[in-house]
Parts: sequence; C-alpha cells; structure tokens
Amino acid sequence: MTRVLPNSLDSEQALLGSMLLYPRCVRDAFELGLNVNDFYGEAHRIIYQACLDLQAQNIACDGPALRSYLQEKGQLNQVGGVEYLMVLAENATTQTYLKQYVDLVKNKSLLRALIESSHQIIEDTYQDPTEVSRILDQAEKSILNITRNRLTTSFLDTSTILQEVMRDIRTKKENRSQIIGLKTGLTSLDKMTNGFQNGDLIILAARPSMGKSALALNITKGVAESNQRQPVAFFSLEMPATQLMNRLLSIVSSIETSKIRTGFVNESELASLGLAEKQLREMPIMIDESPLVQIPEIFSKCRKLQSERGLALIVIDYIQLIASSTNTDNRQQQVSEISRNLKALARDLNVPVIALSQLNRDVEKREDKRPMLSDLRESGAIEQDADVIMMLYDDQYYKQKGKSEEKPKDAPSQFRQVEVIVAKHRNGPTGTVLLAFDRSLSRFYVTEKSDKGGQA
Repeated sequence: MTRVLPNSLDSEQALLGSMLLYPRCVRDAFELGLNVNDFYGEAHRIIYQACLDLQAQNIACDGPALRSYLQEKGQLNQVGGVEYLMVLAENATTQTYLKQYVDLVKNKSLLRALIESSHQIIEDTYQDPTEVSRILDQAEKSILNITRNRLTTSFLDTSTILQEVMRDIRTKKENRSQIIGLKTGLTSLDKMTNGFQNGDLIILAARPSMGKSALALNITKGVAESNQRQPVAFFSLEMPATQLMNRLLSIVSSIETSKIRTGFVNESELASLGLAEKQLREMPIMIDESPLVQIPEIFSKCRKLQSERGLALIVIDYIQLIASSTNTDNRQQQVSEISRNLKALARDLNVPVIALSQLNRDVEKREDKRPMLSDLRESGAIEQDADVIMMLYDDQYYKQKGKSEEKPKDAPSQFRQVEVIVAKHRNGPTGTVLLAFDRSLSRFYVTEKSDKGGQA
C-alpha cells in the first residue's frame, strides 16, 4: 500500500487564498522563507510562482491579475481554471495567521525532504554496500543540507539588530574588559585578538616544526581552564589521542614530554603528574583521533556534542588532512570547499573554529623567511574565508637549521622566542605577538615584551 507523503493541502489553499485577497501576503510569505517547492500540490506551486512573478513586476496579485497572467502563460486550465481560484479565495485565512500557516507548509516540506533523502540513502546502501564511507558521507551531506534550509532566515530590520548590539555594548561596559571573546590563557595574544569570537574561523598556519600543534594545545588548555562548563572539541587528524594527552600532561606538570613518553620519571615527578592528571580531568576537552575525517562528520559530531553538553571551541589539526567529499582531483578546489565549510561550521554552531594549516615551501626559498598570507598552502580561499590568520615564525629554528641541536645532558630547557604574526584580523588590529616556547614541554609563555608593533 502506497503511503501519501506529508502535506497540508488545506493550509496551502488558505495561504494562496490570502494572497488573492491581501496581495501583501505574497511578500510577507516570501520574507518568511516560503519557497515554491514547499507546496505539495503542483497547481499550488504554479500559482505561488505566478504570484511571485507578479510581485517582481510590482503588480498586485489579486484575482483578476493572477487569472490574466496564468491565461497568458497557458497555465490557467492546468491549475483548475477560474473555478479553483475562487475556491482558494473562499478558503483564505486572515493575515494574522499567515506565519502559522507558512510554518505548517514548510514543516511538511521538510518532512518530505527527509523521506526523499532517506529513500536515496536506502537505495545507495542496497546498490553498493561496499562503499560505506561514501554512503555515510552522502547521507551526512543530504541531512545537513535539509538542516541548513530549515535554519535559513530572512532580513533583520535595523531596530532588531540595534537592540541586540546595544544590549551587547552595555554588557561589555559593565564587565570593563578588553577581552570580549574566549580567553586563551596567553594574555598578549588575547589583547591582540580581544579573545576568539563566536562564529569566527581562525587559521593557525606555519611550516613544520614551528610549534603550531603545541600552540593549539596551549590554547585548548587555556580555554578549557577558563570555561569549564562547555567543552573544547579537538580533532587530531595527525596524532593519536594518547600523544596529545602526553603533551597536555607535560604542559600542565612542567615535566619534559620525552620523560612522560618513556616513563623515566622519579617519584617527585610522578607526584607532579598525579596533580596534573587531577587538573586535566576537570578540563572539558574532547578529543577525536579519527584519521581522514570529512567535514560532514565533523559537523555531525560537533552538533551532537553541542546539543548534549554545549560547545566552547573547535580545534582541527590540520586542514590539509581533512578528506574531501568532492569528486574532483583538484586539491585546490578540495581545500577551497573545506575552507568554506569550516566557516559555515563556525557560523552554524556559533563558536570559534581554529583550523591549523601548513604553509607552502616558498617560505624556505626567501632570505626573510617570515611567512606571508600568500604562503598559505594550496588555496587562496583560506585567506578569503578566515576571520583571523595567525602565522608562527621561529627565527632560531632557521639559524640552527643544519646544525646539531643536541644539548648537554645537564642543560636546562631551552626557550625560544616565537613570533605569532596576526596577518589578518577582520574585526581588529594586526601585528606580532612574541611568545616564549619551551619545546621540551610543548609549552608557550607570555614574554615581557609581548607586542611587536600593531596596526589597526
């Protein structure tokens, strides 16, 4: 027995009837996000499209105008003739209930889209049961597209926006703090960025061995420490979770990572690790170590985490290891798609997203090896989509490159001065922040001279 797809023909008739009696309802329904394909009845889709066409020509969509327009296009008989237009007018609702009927029609449309998507998933599963990853990817993408359509909003008027902006300004005035976003625990970086803002895509880029993964972990620890109610989601595509936890233990306990990794610790150091363990247990850090993860999977996991526990920050290490869901072999196009989706992830979930990125080899060919925006690897889309771009530069690394960096056994931990170059800041200043980096501990520190210039 064939089941009828979800629909509400009565509501569709009421809406279209209202448009015939009150032509302004055409504009109001469109502004509420009502699309032609939201209608179940084919005749209703034709009539609504005709109303939109008349609206675009500044012609009121009343009965006579609609009849003439449909007759000119040869569609009047297709929709049931003048008699059906009269039926619609008789079933019209008042303008007061317009939004209620629009929501009802749109919800039925979403249910039909879900059913269609589910049928396609079932068909794909039976046709090629070996392509599990591809089928899951298509399923995630299909559902995500439906979700995005549901979240589509109309224009906001100045009154609504100003109310929210002024409320935000008064809240910030009461707090009297320059840091209005998430605090990283690195005060000089927080001052430069004003903290990481919800909805921002932040790119942390560097050549290998500059310490970008270590800085990402320091930021993760700082955010989790200051915001213990909502977790930080850390996607590690390069290192297993155990290695990340070794580094976090080293950062918190100040015991060298090599000792933790090999187990060569004395009783005092073991006690320090016990205290560090206790601290880390209280920090809501969620690590995903799945290799070759795809954007739809990241969306799904983050949305689930946000609905269950909330979400403060998303960190992805790193962009070039994200598997593309496009069919093209052009890596530049793949990275461009990934970059756009990461920005959509930040906007949709309204949290900051930090994505690590490699820089290309052109840096090594220059005499001045400080990175520039043009050094971003594989895609200019990353520069376009990002709200903040930070690049790491370690001058000592290049000075010692090719030389032995082996230290005497009794030498203390070596600090390096690392420049965090804020090369792009959509809503604030650019400049360079100086941090001290202890590579043996994977730990960054604020230096006394923390800000090198700064340009609004």
